[in-house]
Amino acid sequence: MEYVDKHVESPPRILFAEDDPLLSEDLSLHLTESGYHVAAVATSGEEAVRKALETRPDLVIMDIKLAGEMDGIEAAGLIREKMDTAILYLTSYTESADFAIRAKRTEPQGYLKKTISPLDLERAVDIALYKHQMERRLRASEEKYRALVETAPNGIVEIDLDGRVTAFNSAFSQMSGCDPAELTGSFIGSLAENDVRLEVLVRHLESFPGSLPEPTPRIGRYVTMAGRTIDVEAHWNYKWDDLGNVVGLIAVVTDITERKRAEDQLKQAHDELERRVEERTVELSEANERLRNEVAERKKAEERIKSSLKEKEVLLREIHHRVKNNLAVIVSLLGLQSEYAPDEVTRKMLEDSQARIRSMSLAHELLYQSENLAHIGIRQYVDNLAAYLSGASIGIGTRINVIKEIEDVSFGLDTAIPVGFIVTELISNCIKHAFPDREEGTIKIHLKTIGEGEFEFLFQDDGIGIPAHVDPRNSKSLGLELVDAFVEQLKGQIEIRHERGTEVRITFEEKETP
Repeated sequence: MEYVDKHVESPPRILFAEDDPLLSEDLSLHLTESGYHVAAVATSGEEAVRKALETRPDLVIMDIKLAGEMDGIEAAGLIREKMDTAILYLTSYTESADFAIRAKRTEPQGYLKKTISPLDLERAVDIALYKHQMERRLRASEEKYRALVETAPNGIVEIDLDGRVTAFNSAFSQMSGCDPAELTGSFIGSLAENDVRLEVLVRHLESFPGSLPEPTPRIGRYVTMAGRTIDVEAHWNYKWDDLGNVVGLIAVVTDITERKRAEDQLKQAHDELERRVEERTVELSEANERLRNEVAERKKAEERIKSSLKEKEVLLREIHHRVKNNLAVIVSLLGLQSEYAPDEVTRKMLEDSQARIRSMSLAHELLYQSENLAHIGIRQYVDNLAAYLSGASIGIGTRINVIKEIEDVSFGLDTAIPVGFIVTELISNCIKHAFPDREEGTIKIHLKTIGEGEFEFLFQDDGIGIPAHVDPRNSKSLGLELVDAFVEQLKGQIEIRHERGTEVRITFEEKETP
């Protein structure tokens, strides 16, 4: 889970709408003391809408029953129409059911009792901001998925258990020759000419309560609304609801008319050849010669396939090489920018970003050099990262000795890059903070297998240690927050000890490569 950072230069902005001045002043004070920025306070619905447009808040805390002609629900609805912001309703839980129904329609991120404690207020605000952020990401993901489906070259269609079209993309609409407005809700069988139909399968789904038939490609002939007959191949699968019930089908439909025509022509040629062989045995030698030619062509085709696979491997290596080079350019640009940083804090932030991007660049560099383009040897990866980071620490005046015991295992990119980020953040944090006023320090890094697909990563240093009260999930340090984020990405567990320096122990499972 991500956490709302209230200690950045621009903390979340909050608009507070409450017609009780004492409650408004008290809760605004609590929010300010908690690190939020109360951008504006309103006492009426009209004022809340106006100030929301002026301040563009990240969160609006709105009293449901504001005094005046416009209540809080109406004001929240108008604000939502004009901007994408989180809404929290203040309520005394004495409102009528009509208020609750109207409030629900504005899709708020939560409700607060007017008697809420400061701690619960802060938690509720954090949750609302986080929930709104996740909703934004979900909408972006849905839009991305919709764009991918809409731009797919093949027809994609969803069908319910009655054989009615519920969703489709432009390619399917064009393939069917139907107007999009008429296609929604139409019966898929109205387009079919023969018995090999998707709706036949749809109607029989209820006949398989114990086991459903295996999804297999189906080939059929369809007549478009323009009267053109086409051959199609449908690759389909079931559509399930949240309870595990089949509610329809999703099919990817490809126009194979040209392919079928070629197959028919090939069949006709084959039939003609068979007839000639039967009628004129004297032409057997010629038939054998044609057969030998066909075998030769197949061998050439196999060679072309092998050559094509080799070309794709070279292309994939080139992609990793270019990604590595592009990341190297970004690292160089950050290095140049750090020279013009207005202060030490900015320079350090740019240098930290360099190290993080460098860890990704090393992963692509190793994939480019590896015979196996899907996995990275983690020992070499950690060796390179440690050498780069300890070499970059020369300027601090402390000699860093890095002792590594890394098992010779390989990880996919989805596992290797989070591990690389964790190594980068822990070493960088150690170099910056663990050895003040010391000429020498030691870092130990261990990684070993502890079970089937399970691994243990151990990081130790003999420095002054992370303060005992520091929790990476609530730390103000971006580095520790990143460590916690990447541990969660690996679905791992993290344990930090503070005896004789710092010890970080992480257990995780390798993520499956898609």
